[in-house]
Amino acid sequence: KQVPYALGHLVEVGVDDHAKGQEGLFNMLDAFQHVSPAAIIISAISILFLIVWEKKQPTFKSFVRYIPGPLVVVVFGVIAAMLPQFGFGFMALETGHMVSVPVSDGLSGFFSNFSSPDFSAISSIDMWKIAITLAIVASIETLLSIEAVDNIDPYKRVTPTNRELVAQGAGNIVSGFIGGLPITSVIVRSSANITAGARTKTSAIAHGLLLLACVVLIPGLLNKIPLASLAAILI
Repeated sequence: KQVPYALGHLVEVGVDDHAKGQEGLFNMLDAFQHVSPAAIIISAISILFLIVWEKKQPTFKSFVRYIPGPLVVVVFGVIAAMLPQFGFGFMALETGHMVSVPVSDGLSGFFSNFSSPDFSAISSIDMWKIAITLAIVASIETLLSIEAVDNIDPYKRVTPTNRELVAQGAGNIVSGFIGGLPITSVIVRSSANITAGARTKTSAIAHGLLLLACVVLIPGLLNKIPLASLAAILI
């Protein structure tokens, strides 16, 4: 699903497509016919850098060994996206190829981005079908993710699956009431925590707080990040 972003081909996907599970494969096949050279250059260099960085980082003696490779990739992506301003026109990226976070005017403007549920949809069969599909898929994704995380946990701990699903359900209720996306455990952030030496749930809480702080304080800076950089990290 990240391949279209890495190639610079973006397609708007409807809710029905998500529910049918169609967007991933067909978008990827279509992406090879509509590519952005700039996005390909950014994602290719980023992926190569991450591969080399993972092998070389433990050998560094200075503070550089503590710098996360994905952070360097994001900084590189921002710099690469600015190159057209200095005469490198072939590196131009369209607006749709960049992160898009709402830029709010103060704290009150930030809270204006929240929205309450439309309870009139409670009688819609389509709404229930999509909700049940998302619940099942998200739950399966969570269980598979924590199974994988438990396998790579150096301390060989076992995650309580029931507690994880209850927490996910509670989080989704809160997210839905403020107009947020569905929540699920994912392997990328979990494995990143383990790689960084995290040992407790504090790492997940700190991650959430850092995301919140970035969205509130530096949304304009986040919007300078190319999606190709993030795709490279996820790939």
